[in-house]
Amino acid sequence: MRPGRTRLYHAPAELARRFRGLRIGWGRKRYRSQIRSALAGNEAIDPGKWERREAFERRRVQAEGELRALRSILFPTLKATPAIPDRMGEGGAPVSPAELARGLRAFLRRAPKGDGADLNARERINHVLERVEATLRRRTDFPAAVTILRRHLQLRVRAAGPGARPDDPGAPWSSEGGHLHLSDLVHGGYSGRPAIFVVGADAEHLPGLGAQDAVLLDSDRRVLGEGLATSSELLRERMFRFAACFARLRGAAVTLSYRAWDATRARSIGPSPVLLQALRLSQGNAQLTFRDLHESLGRVVCRVPAADRLPLDAEDVWMAAIGSGDVMRHGVDRVRAAFPRLDAGLSLALARAEGVPGPAHGVIGARPQELDPRKNQSLVVSASRLEGLGACPLRYLHQSVLRIYPPDDPDLDPDRWLNPLRRGGLLHEVFETCLREARAQTIKMEEPAFEALAVQVLGACVERMRNEVPVPGEGALRACVVQRAELSTRDHVDTHGRKEARLVVECSATSGFDGSDSRPSSMMPVKYRSPANGSADVKAADCTPRSASTRSVS
Repeated sequence: MRPGRTRLYHAPAELARRFRGLRIGWGRKRYRSQIRSALAGNEAIDPGKWERREAFERRRVQAEGELRALRSILFPTLKATPAIPDRMGEGGAPVSPAELARGLRAFLRRAPKGDGADLNARERINHVLERVEATLRRRTDFPAAVTILRRHLQLRVRAAGPGARPDDPGAPWSSEGGHLHLSDLVHGGYSGRPAIFVVGADAEHLPGLGAQDAVLLDSDRRVLGEGLATSSELLRERMFRFAACFARLRGAAVTLSYRAWDATRARSIGPSPVLLQALRLSQGNAQLTFRDLHESLGRVVCRVPAADRLPLDAEDVWMAAIGSGDVMRHGVDRVRAAFPRLDAGLSLALARAEGVPGPAHGVIGARPQELDPRKNQSLVVSASRLEGLGACPLRYLHQSVLRIYPPDDPDLDPDRWLNPLRRGGLLHEVFETCLREARAQTIKMEEPAFEALAVQVLGACVERMRNEVPVPGEGALRACVVQRAELSTRDHVDTHGRKEARLVVECSATSGFDGSDSRPSSMMPVKYRSPANGSADVKAADCTPRSASTRSVS
């Protein structure tokens, strides 16, 4: 699909990458909300720490252009398309085939028109969609409307003729002058053409070998009844079809040819006895044999043109260049020299097939001057990267060096909104923001304002996460999101003289789209220690008792 007219050109791969980064997931409303929020967020982004102003402006303008291009593609189609059921089969009102046809026409307006057969198919589809949109307005359920529209779109499209103009309607359905007309033995001979070519007249196809059916032999066919033809009867029927077709060709110049080589089996094939009979009739000599037939046919022709004939197109020129000798020349080197990118791809494929470990197999050489922080003083390594290096060097190589990340596309799960990783991140964000805001506003943990602040931060974090990850249903939202936060502060002085406060967050455990199947809720204790240096250590247990994480908050 193509966007509307814009000042900048946007590559399809860049638009696809930007579209995937929106994390739309499911739900037609998220197309509009995600693109609009991305446009608003693009205006508020700040340049990186070491990013130059020119590079930042170029990045921001490119992102805005790609988002506007996606908006010009999707919004008109969404506006013209009726609401349909979601992936779970819920939602969506009865719809008519006319409404679906209108949405499909809006989609095709952004698709490239093409030429030849593609243009002809587009015009015929648009014509059918216009008729459906004007007539089939009765509403029904969505699967029935799709079935009706699909039945009307079962079309036959004309193939493009050789050297046809862009506005050429294509090859005709019936026999017309200026075009080749293909037919079989049953329907051949009715066009009245003066020149007829019969191809494939080899011994295996005309009249055929006459072998018995491997599943139902002739003896079984005779026992079962007269309606089942035997192999000899089928052979006589094929001969009669050919004779009838040949009789209808009276007055026409007929040229017969046969396939002399079977490339699948790498063996030669003999001509059909029909060709020998035609030679006998043409020369009036019933004593001619297959030896006489081979002498009269002369040289076997193939894709390599004869030396005394002029080439008809570029393929004839190329085949004559590599096949003029006794054996076919090896033209791969010439082709690789003419196409450098093809040469590079063939070289990599050859290196991968050889089995010697190298770059083609993913072997990476050491680059200490670039990646070792002890030798590259400009390389900044965070604590999380050092932790990843110590925990799993292979993961450090994939994430920090090669920048390879697994796809993070939303997956539809009716019973769960957030996976354990995102759920734990949401809880940590709530704890960090709550403690940071409480410190900035000088709110003590035993005050009622701290509980109100925690609930406010929780709602803001949940709303932000809803924009990032689509919610499959309100029941799944309540099943995973913290619904009620209770704060109970207990100050005491332990043996080390530190104050300890306990933050108890209750997490609802309901499931389902409608919030049914309520189960007992789980309590998550969170310890908050306030040492003398002013930092806070938060230790939060996830809804799953086996998951726990620790983070330090300044």
